[in-house]
Amino acid sequence: ILWDLGFKVGHAVRDINEYINLAREDSVIATALIDMRYIVGSSKISRKLRLILNDDIINKNEKYFINKKMLERDERHKKMGDSTYLVEPNIKECKGGLRDLQTVLWIAYYAYGVNSINGLFNKGIISSYEKNVFFRARRFFLGVRCSLHIAAGRLEDRLTFDLQYECAKK
Repeated sequence: ILWDLGFKVGHAVRDINEYINLAREDSVIATALIDMRYIVGSSKISRKLRLILNDDIINKNEKYFINKKMLERDERHKKMGDSTYLVEPNIKECKGGLRDLQTVLWIAYYAYGVNSINGLFNKGIISSYEKNVFFRARRFFLGVRCSLHIAAGRLEDRLTFDLQYECAKK
């Protein structure tokens, strides 16, 4: 039904060993597994994959993963203009955009075993001020992104001149 409605759905069908082997070789797959959510099927298998992922991948590859994510970030910034002062930014991929906020959470999971900004705050890693800045930034970017999609009538992450006024009104 989701595909019929035009949604992009990320999915893969693999056994646990295939996932773990791929996650060892590919930080993108390791990242996808961090965001993995149980939807339907065997919750036991889902929990087992999460435990093995934590024990065999995350706890053993922290520095590699963090370095890889920082390199990906740097490459993405270069591709998107490497500035926070773009006149038509891609709000998902630009410097300081939504992807950078997600990267903070992925690194937090690897480095501190938490998957939320509140988790970082509760561990004393960030201040109350930093937590609030993160939440305000995310709320702003998600609002702009939704406005962009509505104004364009399709998936759109680039805040082009022709969409800026419409988004600003919202």
